[in-house]
Amino acid sequence: MPPSAAGALAAVVALVADDAILVPAAVTAYVIAVRRRWRTDLLEAALAGILTVVLVQIAGHLYAHPRPFVVWGTTPLVPHGADNAFPSDHLAACGLAFGYLAGRRRPAAALTLLFALLIGAARVYAQLHWPLDVVAGFALGATAAYAAQGILSAAQRGRAA
Repeated sequence: MPPSAAGALAAVVALVADDAILVPAAVTAYVIAVRRRWRTDLLEAALAGILTVVLVQIAGHLYAHPRPFVVWGTTPLVPHGADNAFPSDHLAACGLAFGYLAGRRRPAAALTLLFALLIGAARVYAQLHWPLDVVAGFALGATAAYAAQGILSAAQRGRAA
């Protein structure tokens, strides 16, 4: 690959790895806005967000490994601290968005899944994460979203009884 093409590829990968997370966030915000079920949707999104943070923190304390650029002694495409690579916060956010959207707007969930795949691949290519980190991050975020849905559904059933 010519040097200019390699530089362009690195720039695109860095952009996707670092900033493409804004797309799933914007899609989720859009769906919340057009549904206009503010109380329910915002409460569920907030609970899912809190659960995601908690699960990511627990997972990071239970399992830790260095980032690929640390192991290989290289410079990552995106400037980053040499902290624990596990799990990927970016992919946890994508999993959260996907889990939240899956039962509401399938096309939006599919778009979020596509961006999760792109972001995950970019973060691995950029030497920020191992594949396990991105898969685990996504799974933790999606799990939190589904857990929030279950918790709030159970609470509504309890109030109705």
